[in-house]
Amino acid sequence: MIMKGYYVDLFQLDYFVSIVEEGSISAAARKLHMSQPPLSLQIKKMEEEFGTLLFIRDGRQLIITEAGLSLYRRAKTLIDLSEVTKKEIVSMAQGVSGILRIGTISSAEHLSIREIILEFHVNRPDILFEVHEKNTNSLIDMLRNGELDAAFVRTPFPQENFQCIRLHNEAMVAVAHKSNFDSPNQITSLEWLSTKPLIIYRRWEGLIRNAFHEKGLEFCPICVCDDARTSISWASSKFGISLTPESAFESNHMEDLEAHNVSDLGIESCIMLAIKKNTDNKIAKDFFDIFMNDDEIKRENCNCN
Repeated sequence: MIMKGYYVDLFQLDYFVSIVEEGSISAAARKLHMSQPPLSLQIKKMEEEFGTLLFIRDGRQLIITEAGLSLYRRAKTLIDLSEVTKKEIVSMAQGVSGILRIGTISSAEHLSIREIILEFHVNRPDILFEVHEKNTNSLIDMLRNGELDAAFVRTPFPQENFQCIRLHNEAMVAVAHKSNFDSPNQITSLEWLSTKPLIIYRRWEGLIRNAFHEKGLEFCPICVCDDARTSISWASSKFGISLTPESAFESNHMEDLEAHNVSDLGIESCIMLAIKKNTDNKIAKDFFDIFMNDDEIKRENCNCN
């Protein structure tokens, strides 16, 4: 990273990230096993070079600026990519041909993914696996930034920059404590749900809102959150009814929770494997191809088209 004739190197970025995450220069100095003055000097040099404050000093407290927050996000990505590169070089030096960095959502666990990965491992025992479990938005960002080679993610997400294959298509269900339902075999409707406290996973909020409005029904969720697991957890506490993909319920099933079909919601979610379009990563391509050639997944894609 070149700025005005000198380099902002990874050591400086690491110092900066440590200060942000530790909350003070003194705490960061302890973590980095160095004294405070040289650490303060490095931050001062960075601020002079960027021509802007990265922190506002309020007595002993450091408050990160908007510019500092932007640098923090970029620095984290660069440091993570540096670590990935280091691991890949070390693995090659040890006779391992590469690392496959996979991202996955928690609700993909119920699929037969592990069996296919095992087949890949049998064919390529020289590959090391590095797995990251996060939500779809985070995984897509990591895939786009080169921090992942492949990701198991859930629609909806922007697909134009990725090559994707459908693994499993499923309906949305109403999940709640059994006391919220009229009977164990109840099939719910949007009209019935419009009078209930709803817990919504944020990425589906717009689609679900439109479904209610198309039928002239009120849509007033009591909670909108960023993870299906959070939605289900709140539902288990009798807080309300969660609208979530069926597999999210199956992979996070809790006692006394029930999942009921919604007869007229008409929204489906799909778990997909995604890699970057036109990637030159042969390991990622080979991994994608083994899923592409699986007979069960071929049938799933035929049924979805």
